[in-house]
Amino acid sequence: MRARIALYIVAFAFAFIHAEPSVFAPPKNSQDDTLKNVQKQVFELSVTLKKVKETQDGMQSLFDAQNKKIQDIYIKNQQSPFVTQEYMEQNFKDLNKTLITNFRTYDENLENLKQGLESLGKLIETLNQSYKNDIGILSERLDALKQEQEEIGMKFENKQTKEEDKSIKSLSGADAHNGGLSFFKKGELDKAKQYFEQAVQNNYKPATSIYYLGEIAYRQKRYNDAIMLYKDSATRYDKASYIPNLLLHTAFSFQQLDDTDNAKNFLRTLVDSYPEAKEAKEAKEALVKLK
Repeated sequence: MRARIALYIVAFAFAFIHAEPSVFAPPKNSQDDTLKNVQKQVFELSVTLKKVKETQDGMQSLFDAQNKKIQDIYIKNQQSPFVTQEYMEQNFKDLNKTLITNFRTYDENLENLKQGLESLGKLIETLNQSYKNDIGILSERLDALKQEQEEIGMKFENKQTKEEDKSIKSLSGADAHNGGLSFFKKGELDKAKQYFEQAVQNNYKPATSIYYLGEIAYRQKRYNDAIMLYKDSATRYDKASYIPNLLLHTAFSFQQLDDTDNAKNFLRTLVDSYPEAKEAKEAKEALVKLK
C-alpha cells in the first residue's frame, strides 16, 4: 500500500515536470538548475520505487515458497517418523533469517523513497517560489510599460490638441463658424465650442455663434453659462430665427436652477411674443406644470 501511494506521488511529479511550459515563462536563469535537480530527483525516486516494487514482489514469492516449504515439512513429518525436531527448527531459522533480511532491505528502500519525496517537495516549492517571483517582476514591468504607453499617449494627445488649437486659430471666421456647426450636429460639443469661440473672436456672426455656445452649455448642463450666453446673443440680435428656442431653453435653465419665477417669465414672453412658434406649445405645457 505504501509503495502504491508513493507511485502516485512520483507519477504526479513526472506530470508536473513534463507539463507544457507557459507562454508567460520567465527567461532562463537559476530555475534551470533547480528544474534539473527536480528531474534528477524524480528519476532517482523512480529507480528507488522500482527497487521497492521488486523487493515487494520478491518477498511475495519468498512467502509463497516458504509457505509451501512449511507445508511440505508438515506433510513429511506426518508421513515419516524420521523427521527430527532439530531439522524442523533449522528450517524455520533459515526462513526467519531470510525474511528479516528482506524486510530490512524493504524498509531501507521505503525510507530512501520517503526522504527522496521530501527532498523533491522542497525542490518543487523552491521552483514555484522562483516562478512567483519572476511573475511578480514581469507584472511590475508590464505595469511600467503600460504607464509609459499612457504617458506617451497623453503627450501625443497634448501635441495633437496644441496643433488643432493652432489650426483653429488660423481659420477664417466663416470656416470656424461652419466647422462649429458641423461638430455641433455630430454631437462633438467640445470641438464645436472651440470653433464657435474662434468665430466670435473673428467677429463672424457673433450673435449666432454665441447662441450655439449657449446651446452647448445647455446640453452640458452648465445652466448659468447657458443663461449668460443666451442673454448676450439676444442682446446682439433679437430678431434671429432661433430666438423662440433661446427663450425656451433660458426658461428651462432657470427651472433647473430652481428659479421658478424667472422660468415662468421667459415662458410667458415666449408664448406672448411667438404664439405660432412650435416652442410656444411646449412653453404652455411647461407653464401648466409650474402652476
